[in-house]
Amino acid sequence: KSISPSGNEKTFVSLKSPEWVIVVPIIKKNDEKYFVMVKQWRHGTSCILQEFPGGVVDEGEALEKAAERELEEETGYKVTKIEKLGSLFPNPAIMQNKCHIFFAECENHEGEQHLDDDEYIEISLIPYKDLIKNMGCPPFQHALMCSAMFLYLQRYETEKIL
Repeated sequence: KSISPSGNEKTFVSLKSPEWVIVVPIIKKNDEKYFVMVKQWRHGTSCILQEFPGGVVDEGEALEKAAERELEEETGYKVTKIEKLGSLFPNPAIMQNKCHIFFAECENHEGEQHLDDDEYIEISLIPYKDLIKNMGCPPFQHALMCSAMFLYLQRYETEKIL
């Protein structure tokens, strides 16, 4: 049961899920910037989407540590600088959790991936301007990734846009 601000009581279905993190990671190679992304099979859409690394925050884990862990597990890249960009409700109509977005600068050295048994992830480096131009188009259609990109652009590119 849920009670609205006006006092109406209704029955709603909502999903209780752990908190999530998404990391917008950037590396520099040969004086060019690249976003570190992962190609990942998504059962809900039955297709592969290209996404920023991310995942579930373990119980009791600090958000920043979860972001660093997910980035390293999925890509092998280590963080040299990390900064929280914001927190969003992924789908407040039916979900109770938040998704916390981080920006990370990474070392150029790739380490080993440490994937879960049910993860099928391929690492890719996307040129900075290419991703900004193509976000929202196949295969960059994951809405939370678009939101993460918006928070990144808001923080680091606002003066160029406005």
